Amino acid sequence: MKDNEARSSVIKRLSKIEGQVRGLVRMISEERSCDEIINQIQAVKAGINKVAAIILERNIVDCLSLSENTDQTEIEKLRKLLSKIAGSK
Repeated sequence: MKDNEARSSVIKRLSKIEGQVRGLVRMISEERSCDEIINQIQAVKAGINKVAAIILERNIVDCLSLSENTDQTEIEKLRKLLSKIAGSK
């Protein structure tokens, strides 16, 4: 990933996910309710999906940016479409 801002965002998100997974281990050790554990698992899954979407988006934009024939407007349209598909902002 070439974009420093995107890289920092991914690392920050992964650190948060790491903390959520540690929390999950603690919840299981403490025999917390199934409902609480499933909610935490859903949060981890959502975080991982967001990281995957960011990485995919950056990779596609990077690849398209290397092409001399790609219009910046087309890149922005694709970026918005990917964000819509991924359910991000």
